[in-house]
Amino acid sequence: MAAGRRAVWYTVLMSAEGGENPQKSNGKMSRREFLKLAGISALTLPLTHDTTNLMNHEGLPRAQNKEGKENIAEHESNPHLLDMFPWGDAGLDEYAKARADAPEKVALMKEVIYTFLDQEVKNTRIYESRGASFPYTVIRIKDLARALYNVEQSSVAEPAREANRTPSIKHVEFVMTSVLATVHGHPFTFCEEAIHQTMRALPSALTALENGQEPEDTEIYTLGFPTNELGTMDAPFTDAMVENPFKTLGSLYGESVEKLALENKNQNQKMELVFTGVSMGANFAAEAATALLDKGLVTQSRESASIERPHLTLNLYTPAGLNEAALRKLQISLGFVAEGVYQLAANPVVRKIAPNEGKFLEGLKTVRY
Repeated sequence: MAAGRRAVWYTVLMSAEGGENPQKSNGKMSRREFLKLAGISALTLPLTHDTTNLMNHEGLPRAQNKEGKENIAEHESNPHLLDMFPWGDAGLDEYAKARADAPEKVALMKEVIYTFLDQEVKNTRIYESRGASFPYTVIRIKDLARALYNVEQSSVAEPAREANRTPSIKHVEFVMTSVLATVHGHPFTFCEEAIHQTMRALPSALTALENGQEPEDTEIYTLGFPTNELGTMDAPFTDAMVENPFKTLGSLYGESVEKLALENKNQNQKMELVFTGVSMGANFAAEAATALLDKGLVTQSRESASIERPHLTLNLYTPAGLNEAALRKLQISLGFVAEGVYQLAANPVVRKIAPNEGKFLEGLKTVRY
């Protein structure tokens, strides 16, 4: 049996049966599927070097001027919903090392990261359909930029009328995640991708506001899992997950994209849609894409893309080893074990994230706003 499906099946039954050990399954999957899903250890991967580099070249308005330095005490005293964010804190540590000579920029970046977290927490919702529900969250770059701009300025300049128009393209990304146990599959799993895209889009959004213009329209959704404690599954959906987990949940994800993004799209604005699947999530992303393509709601052809049919890009991050080498199963198993041990021993970013995820999730339960 493939380790990936067994992880899904085990987690499904753990969620449905309140933690009891499941009986042995008779289902079988190919080694190819095992290799696709064995990357569950990616749950502890650190922020990418690209994200850290983007932080180091953030281009935030007035980051180096006197007014910015005078506002640092205000940044540090601004109340936030939580005082820890393992994924963001790991990135901030790396950023602080690179900006040791500019503590004011480190403080400003901390304000960015924790305002990002505030908005992700406030935007957390439950999607419910087909006898199941799962948590999700979204970061809207325009809203984040406005929140930060209000921190930086006592008042936001009114955009000029000719500039206050709807951007011609809306960029929407859906990140689909992996699970190993019921604690996983929360809306912050793989939030590194949302942070990464935020670092890419935020500087131009802040600059647009400063120039009295409307920022580009960018949203990044992170979809959780129905086996998470915030999710639910009825008996028929649980049976379907055990029988065919990828198609069952993938089609539900596709429906959620339809409801959350496609049904309410602006008729004067094109949409660029991206599905990002990490490890096991790559299979769910592929199935979600298939569901929407079969309905004719999206296209992967640039030539046929339109306001009515957005273009869809698939970014599927699966583990290496999809070759036909005779020893591939042994190589991958040993490789993941060795990599996991090495990363925990040698990588301070992984060591900061892995043991603090549980504390962060417990802290979320105390949030009131």
